Amino acid sequence: MKLTGFLLQVLGLTMLLTGAWWVLQGLGWAGDPASSYISGRQEWAFIGAAVFALGGVIFGLSRRYRD
Repeated sequence: MKLTGFLLQVLGLTMLLTGAWWVLQGLGWAGDPASSYISGRQEWAFIGAAVFALGGVIFGLSRRYRD
């Protein structure tokens, strides 16, 4: 069970960081618009927010399996 919790924790953190980065890029606050097709495109901000929220749920569930 501890391995499952650890893997869920890693997955959740990865999704949190990736989602946050996509939100920032989608809003045009990070990244170079000339080199990234994500920068400045609002749909990526919404996708990033969904990934961030799902990552938070998975990270929260990981606490249940770590004990």
